[in-house]
Amino acid sequence: MRFICKKDGLWHGANDLEKDTYGEKCTEIGQIIKGKVVETNKYYCTTNGWASLFGWSWEVPREIHLNPDISYGTLTDSRDGKTYKTVTIGKLTWMAENLNYSDSVATPSLKGKSWCYDNVAANCDVTGRLYTWAAAIDSVKLANDTEDPQTCGTGHVCYPTMCGKEMGCSQPLMLQGVCPDGWHLPRQDEWDMLIKEAGGTNGEKLISRTGWYCDGNNALGLSVIPSGLGGGNSFVGVSDEVIYDFWGAVPEYIASVQVDGNHTIVTIEQESGYPTNEAVFFIASGDEEPNTVCVATIACGSVRFDLCLLKDTGLSIRCVKDYNYADLF
Repeated sequence: MRFICKKDGLWHGANDLEKDTYGEKCTEIGQIIKGKVVETNKYYCTTNGWASLFGWSWEVPREIHLNPDISYGTLTDSRDGKTYKTVTIGKLTWMAENLNYSDSVATPSLKGKSWCYDNVAANCDVTGRLYTWAAAIDSVKLANDTEDPQTCGTGHVCYPTMCGKEMGCSQPLMLQGVCPDGWHLPRQDEWDMLIKEAGGTNGEKLISRTGWYCDGNNALGLSVIPSGLGGGNSFVGVSDEVIYDFWGAVPEYIASVQVDGNHTIVTIEQESGYPTNEAVFFIASGDEEPNTVCVATIACGSVRFDLCLLKDTGLSIRCVKDYNYADLF
């Protein structure tokens, strides 16, 4: 057994991180080392010392979660100047990072309907923002459309099928919502194309190699991180802290969801003895009920499309670059 003399001047039993980084000096921010005990473990040097890349740490910057073997493109959002890495997978170009747009003056739909995880502003720099359905689709813009005003969001159904203006329906097939100009919220068929490129729904090729309590290879470069879900004062799904006051859930794998009045009851299933975490994204064509919307859930070992959440739930957004639908399909 190893002991560490800490700042209080007392000897303490070394924890797993201290054992695995013993003798390694964290002197250069951004330095990455292998574990001394378990070589497959990796650690990132932060201002507060070593942080494990297995599991979540807010001290690890977002760029570390990208795949260094992928040649990424860059998207600059003209609204606020923020930049995002992009990646082409098959015929579609996706944002490889979560959206972090927050101007509720220019986009009133965002007012009171988007959050940083745990309401910590710096967290948005890592995982992006969490948006309600009304914010995601930019419901105010839809309502103010002079040609075809639409009342959308909680209490309404506006995008129930795979049908757009190009097919004689009232809504655009590519719904920009809160995405940057030239980009849109992904539909179910676009998620399906992504899953086909990934070779199935195990999620291994989609999730980052870091930040999860499991091993992903991020082969496609999408770099999905466990950005969780929530809003108001309750958030869940990023790290391994247990939160019982948010829908009765803990941050592990979502097994099932049942909507009961104003609450979403999440049934949790833990795998492999580790706490697990998740990322949850809107599906533009998942607006099937007035108060709930179907979502894409990515967790260790799986990608699922059979869950629906209350529209007031804050979720992450990845946007897809616009294209000529006729050319692609």
